[in-house]
Amino acid sequence: MSSPPQTTKPDPLRAYLIAHAREALLRPQEVAELIGMSVSWVYQEAKDGRFPPQVGFMSAARWRLSEVRAWMRQDWPEAAKVAASSRRIRAV
Repeated sequence: MSSPPQTTKPDPLRAYLIAHAREALLRPQEVAELIGMSVSWVYQEAKDGRFPPQVGFMSAARWRLSEVRAWMRQDWPEAAKVAASSRRIRAV
C-alpha cells in the first residue's frame, strides 16, 4: 500500500526572505541624506575613489546600502581620510 503524495505548504517566512534577499540599492539623494552630505559631494567622492563606487542600474546611479554603511563605519579604506576632513558624517 503506497502513501499519498505529500504536498508541501508554502512557508511564508521562506517566501519573505527570498523576496527580500536582494541588497538594497540607494538613490543619490538617499545616500546624501543618509551621510549628511550633498549629492554632488557623493558623486565627486565616488569618482575620486574616496567613497564606494556606484553600481549601474540601467541608466540610473545607485549605491549598495551595505557599502555605504561600511563606509560610514569606516570599514571602507578611504572613509577615515574623508571623515577626518568632514565632521558632518553621522555615525551608524
